[in-house]
Amino acid sequence: MIDDRLVGDWKCEDDDCFVRISISKDGSGHVQIGAVDLSDNEVLTVLNVKETSRALSFDFVVPSSGYQTKSKFVLQPDGSCMHQLTMLERWVKAE
Repeated sequence: MIDDRLVGDWKCEDDDCFVRISISKDGSGHVQIGAVDLSDNEVLTVLNVKETSRALSFDFVVPSSGYQTKSKFVLQPDGSCMHQLTMLERWVKAE
């Protein structure tokens, strides 16, 4: 089960990004993650959610573009989260 301090709406500290992430727990305590791109209100697909008491890992897919990321939220002692973000993009050999 996740630490209750992870539950809530999250944004980047400096308002430099347009994605908002909402973390909640359902009635049985299972984590639910939602995400929206505020620049166009597109709801992102959240996949592969994994949880520990102090961290959440999950993948995002932007439906309109197929853009994918892997994310990890790690709860910090001050109640903030460190968001580790990995972008996934296909590369091909240059000709």
